[in-house]
Amino acid sequence: MNRLYYFIQNYYHVMMLMSIIVLLGILLLRYYELYAIKKGIFALPGNRTLHEYKTPRGGGIVFSILFVFGVSVLFLLDLINFEILMAFGAGGFVATTFGFFDDIFDISVRYKLAMQCLLAIWATYWFDVNFLIEWIPHWLSLFITVFLLVWMINLYNFMDGIDGMAISGAMFVSILASILSVVNGGFELSIIFILLAFSSVSFILYNWPPARIFMGDSGSIFLGYCLGALVLKSTINSDISFWVWIIIFSYFWVDTTLTLLLRIVIVKKYLPHRSHAYQNLARIWNSHSKVMGLVIVYHLFWILPLSVWATIDRNVEIFAAILATLPVIVLTLKYGPIFSSS
Repeated sequence: MNRLYYFIQNYYHVMMLMSIIVLLGILLLRYYELYAIKKGIFALPGNRTLHEYKTPRGGGIVFSILFVFGVSVLFLLDLINFEILMAFGAGGFVATTFGFFDDIFDISVRYKLAMQCLLAIWATYWFDVNFLIEWIPHWLSLFITVFLLVWMINLYNFMDGIDGMAISGAMFVSILASILSVVNGGFELSIIFILLAFSSVSFILYNWPPARIFMGDSGSIFLGYCLGALVLKSTINSDISFWVWIIIFSYFWVDTTLTLLLRIVIVKKYLPHRSHAYQNLARIWNSHSKVMGLVIVYHLFWILPLSVWATIDRNVEIFAAILATLPVIVLTLKYGPIFSSS
């Protein structure tokens, strides 16, 4: 309650910080758009993409750095502790910086994977992960934790396949998680979720279909790392349970995981990085906006009530998680890699 009381005392400063971040984001993204065009930092059309024209990429560096700036200010205001600063401030800065270099120089897969593993280890170190899964050996629990964090980073990269998908998902998750954290008394993490949502506001204006800027790896690696670290920390703190996180991220993790399994086990021929159900629907409907509308409806009218229900009544968590994932399983089986290969 001390954190909540202190937050209320500093409400004006926090709202000023959020407003400044939104305004700075709009201005800096306009500058970055011109900079990327001048320097030739483009995502080019090809058989691995769905866009028809070369588009400036790497814009994720803007909202990521603004988030890191916001975390630093919150630490100076004594609203977050040093552990949070290092995990999300330092870790977020490294994630977006590495991603930006990848946007420019196209770093090899092995170096990407190595950095992702280091970022995952960094988060587990600062959050002092002991026995997250208590019924298995400590070393195995740590290995699974690092593996899931690395998968989370890649998950966000896979879902950045059409305009607005990754950033709108991050905003939905951040807003919903901030509310659920407050319900369970997790005020410190709640403000981090709010900060992530406000940092994303400016970018969604530029990334909404038809996108003027792509976030690139500077945004997707950053979002995957930060959201994965937030899942880890909120689970350790019992602010949000693991099963509720399964519900919140149901669209993202089911689509990516099932799509990958279908690629490996069933499908022999498919267009690389274009076999997700949401990508196939974008081609069928010839519209990124319609697909985004479908995903938004799913989140607001299916995932939101299921998440609140599972938070209020822990006895229904597993059942609610099953309900959350079923529509995505059906959609992926019908329009995912099997559809791509036909």
